[in-house]
Amino acid sequence: MPRKWYFLLKEPLTLPPQEQVAQALQKALENWRAHGQPIAWKVDFPFPLLLEITAFSPTTGCSIDKLFRCVKETLSHFQLTLLPSDYVLVLEEGKTFTKKFYDIVKEYRSRKGGGSWQVVELGEGGYRVVPLEESYLRVHL
Repeated sequence: MPRKWYFLLKEPLTLPPQEQVAQALQKALENWRAHGQPIAWKVDFPFPLLLEITAFSPTTGCSIDKLFRCVKETLSHFQLTLLPSDYVLVLEEGKTFTKKFYDIVKEYRSRKGGGSWQVVELGEGGYRVVPLEESYLRVHL
């Protein structure tokens, strides 16, 4: 079963820079291996603020460490910043943006936002776009 990792970006990437980042990652990970075996993988940008890496071969802790190092180094080469894990990707009327988890809760509770928001929930098997009120965040709203 494929395994996926997601990296949330501070700045959105349009198509030409996405291709440049993907090519740089191809080069950085051309010898990505787990216990000497090559790892089959691909890169994708499902949203302008989201980088997805899918491994189709088994991985190990060391190979995952290499993945994270290569992604971080490659993105820094393009002057791109990764966001910490307390950020959430939000969709609203065709726009994508990021917000801190607790800011989403605060805005929703004060009714300054969140009514039409959808959030992107991430997991090893993939992502799904759901209305905020139906997301995993609903227990905090």
